[in-house]
Amino acid sequence: MLRCAALLATAQALSTTTLTPPRLAATEKQVVACVDRVQRALDAAVDAPRASASIDPIDVADLATANGRERLAEDLRKRHHAILRVDDAGACQALQDAALSLTEDEARLQIIGGATPVSQDRPTEFVGVFGGTENRFVEVRYGHNNEALPTTIQPELPELNQARRCLGSLGRLLCVATLDDRANLADDVACDSGGNREEASTTAHRLCAYAPSNVTAFGAHTDTSFFTLVPFARVPGLEVLDPSLQRWVCPEADTPSKGEGHLVLAMPGEFLEVASHGSFQASVHRVRGGSEKRVSTPLLVRADLREPWDGLEASSVWRALQKCTSAEALKELAPCINSRKRYVAPVRTLAEAQSFYGMLCAGSEVLSVSPLVVKMPGFASHDECAILLNLSDDAQRSTIDNEQVTTSHRTSRTKWLDDDEVPARLSERAAVVSELPVSNAERWQLAQYGENCEYKLHVDTVPEFNDLAPGGRFSTLLLYLDEPAEGGTTDFPDLGLRIKPETGTALYFRNVREPVSDPFSLETHESSAHAGAPVVRGAKHIATRWVHPVPYPDGLS
Repeated sequence: MLRCAALLATAQALSTTTLTPPRLAATEKQVVACVDRVQRALDAAVDAPRASASIDPIDVADLATANGRERLAEDLRKRHHAILRVDDAGACQALQDAALSLTEDEARLQIIGGATPVSQDRPTEFVGVFGGTENRFVEVRYGHNNEALPTTIQPELPELNQARRCLGSLGRLLCVATLDDRANLADDVACDSGGNREEASTTAHRLCAYAPSNVTAFGAHTDTSFFTLVPFARVPGLEVLDPSLQRWVCPEADTPSKGEGHLVLAMPGEFLEVASHGSFQASVHRVRGGSEKRVSTPLLVRADLREPWDGLEASSVWRALQKCTSAEALKELAPCINSRKRYVAPVRTLAEAQSFYGMLCAGSEVLSVSPLVVKMPGFASHDECAILLNLSDDAQRSTIDNEQVTTSHRTSRTKWLDDDEVPARLSERAAVVSELPVSNAERWQLAQYGENCEYKLHVDTVPEFNDLAPGGRFSTLLLYLDEPAEGGTTDFPDLGLRIKPETGTALYFRNVREPVSDPFSLETHESSAHAGAPVVRGAKHIATRWVHPVPYPDGLS
């Protein structure tokens, strides 16, 4: 946001506040610090020269690994932006189509009409067509009753909705990668599968058009967002102030196009700066005019108004970050009074789920949305599976930490693993898939099923589990380490699903009815009942990870 007034000293501003709880006071200080720093950054941007510089893109799938997250954090801290490569061909095409469709057809813009408030109780937040005939943008929100706002845009531009799903999935992955257990502060950019969301999503999806010019089309500013995601446009023009160079750079022009896929610029915003306690700083950026019209489709991932910020109302943090002085910002901050629904994990439509898991793991297939069942080929490499198989071989010769399970429901040999025995990448990916921290998961369990061995129909969580310290098993990730010659399928009879084991493929499913707002009141979804069919020939080895809605004590089962 543009700021013009000089800031009061932080100490002076804080001296006027009343005593507050430590965590709430810490958040207040972060808001004030962000307002102060952004103004100084904008002042420094006035005379900054331009330069050419490039950084290597990060594959989106790498956000599920420690190395990928470290690269992301380094780029965001050093350069205040990162470049992501989206490999999903359909998503890439949607990004390109959405960038051209509306702005090339003035008649369609007129059908949508002018800007209108999101809702009666939020009259200052608008959607619709902004700007004049030279520079204009369409702003769209999603989520309420599973439709776009303004409603007139829905039949006019399906490409924009598809692009929103793609960028929304990327935004969620970025928030999980940078905030871990604080990711729920950010809007999940989901429709909440059939209108469960009580209000429109705060996240804004814009389709921007800038007429040819030789001046700055949109001046230096930061965004009140967690991330602003901008698909690379055909006509470069977006510039970022790179603090490592103290110069303006143009990633769209400077980044070489290496490999397939579509590149997306990710810029941290003020929400991320506050939520990360200053670990990441909001990016100063602007749009320069060029010899051709520029069209882009940025998505601004904003705060989830249902989630309090350490006791502060999320909407008050939003308002505070709009102010030009720390004193004005502090006046806006208000404690959270009314609790709202907070979901353990996002509830998505089929199209949204396919976009999210497809971006995370190429070739993913959403087999069901209620309950959620996702098949993810290539979740683990053959080498990673071999490491776990070797541990399974050790279990056959050992009687320590090893169980021969023979009950009326299950015939198998199992072994619990410590996390340091398992390739770290697998635990990291499992956490990203579940959208819950690693600390919420039980240890990996290895299981071997020989010929005629099976696991009869069962569910993974029951109401009695809600009385336990970590609550029930919210979801399950099952990884196939090899393939039996015959049999051994995983069957969900109520859903009509029969999944054949394939080496390296993971099966992720949620065990409860959603949405879940109380982590200790999980309701078992009866259709999550599944069975491991008897192995007819050969043997089947699997690794299972059960995930809870809250941290699991010491990771011990």
